[in-house]
Amino acid sequence: FCTTASPRKTPHYAMLRSLLRQSRRAPGLLQVTEVDAHPSKLSHLLQALQVSAAVTEHRGLAVPLGGFYTELGSVVETSAAAHKFCLKKDKTSSSGMMLQNEQECPEILAIQLAGSSEIQERMMLLLKEGKPDNNQCLEARQASDNVSPAVIHKTCNVDEAQQVISPMALPGILWSMHQTADRQSGEDLHNAYSSYCGAHGALSRLSYGQIFGGDTGGTKSLCQFAPVIKFGVFVDSTITYDKTSSNWPDWYTLLADSPILCADGEALTGFKHQPASNKFRYECSRIGGLGAQYEYFSAQVEVKRFDQTRSNWIESLKMINVDCGKNGLLSGFHFE
Repeated sequence: FCTTASPRKTPHYAMLRSLLRQSRRAPGLLQVTEVDAHPSKLSHLLQALQVSAAVTEHRGLAVPLGGFYTELGSVVETSAAAHKFCLKKDKTSSSGMMLQNEQECPEILAIQLAGSSEIQERMMLLLKEGKPDNNQCLEARQASDNVSPAVIHKTCNVDEAQQVISPMALPGILWSMHQTADRQSGEDLHNAYSSYCGAHGALSRLSYGQIFGGDTGGTKSLCQFAPVIKFGVFVDSTITYDKTSSNWPDWYTLLADSPILCADGEALTGFKHQPASNKFRYECSRIGGLGAQYEYFSAQVEVKRFDQTRSNWIESLKMINVDCGKNGLLSGFHFE
């Protein structure tokens, strides 16, 4: 069972709360404390912001946006952990931008109208301590996967088309930056008989060969960025296997009689074998803003003999990969 998890695929627009707050230096402009993730409400907000911006720009000024950030995590959580990810210049790069986890986000952007651009498009001027930051502007680029959107900062140039960005594109860009950061974090672990996703991720692919057969030479399970609101706890399945033996009696019956299914609004964030009990255990965690759920059937594979000998079942399991794709998360699976 796969669940959509992309801002381009779900009505919850990125599962992120993109928070835009007015700068104290710009009284009278639209004040926003929180943006609902639904795209229609986001659209209304940005249109309203655009109207306010147009009034100020008519006076020859740019509009400070204040701290621009996303927020991941539960609003009812009592821990002091920072859940804000501020848009900032990447100090390790001459032109890169990054999302940095902090308690508070400084004023970073001023939106200004470019004379030759469309009315819904703006130039994004970087700020430092409320003032222009060395005449630097955001510039649209492709991410490292050569598909997803990203931004860098370059010297402002009104003739550079890539520096004219619609505010409507910013949530999708921030989502893409979170995905890239999650891939580069190295927090996901996929070992023999286990898979664990990091602090902000859930399984989008589960490899039967790796999880149930301990084979790490082929296709492995895969995690994808997702805003985890609340981590679950590992619970026992009824699937058992003694790793010290090369045989697995009734393996097909155990798998077929033990469907794994998370509750609505949850996805799998971990799967492991418990040596003490020989049981496989799984973790379902609550994910913010999941989209529609749908059933997916993997390709059929041939099983030469339904017996307990490893050589007769491992090759079949290695060919079974439950894959929800780039924009989906795995909320359950069932062997047939």
